[in-house]
Amino acid sequence: MFNCTEDFLTRHVRNLATGDIQDNYNDVVRYAGVVLQARVEEFEHKYPNTVMFMYPVTLGTIRDRIPIYGANANFDMAVRIPWIVTWTGVGRYTVIQNASGFRGSTDGAGLCNHYAAPLVDGQSVTTQWQAPGLL
Repeated sequence: MFNCTEDFLTRHVRNLATGDIQDNYNDVVRYAGVVLQARVEEFEHKYPNTVMFMYPVTLGTIRDRIPIYGANANFDMAVRIPWIVTWTGVGRYTVIQNASGFRGSTDGAGLCNHYAAPLVDGQSVTTQWQAPGLL
């Protein structure tokens, strides 16, 4: 599906066009927190936990570009992503608005199956937040 594994899409991609998530800082952070909590409860997931928020046109671009990398490849996907939220610990997260893409890899079938890191440039805005009192 979309030249990405279902697992990759479930873990790391949310559609901003559904109306469930508003295209703003507070809503994407809240929703990323919900995703994190579900992953912790279901899979005993540990930090970090990253969710990319994008519109269908962005996912379509990713779908169209993935085949050029082939099987078992690492890649830098240069495509504008409105929001990338990474929870890095209890009460700590990083938000990147207007990321220039992400680093990932493909599996043996050539499907995108791993998110490795965000890509940023001069148009990207990165905000780090930590709950007061945490070291």
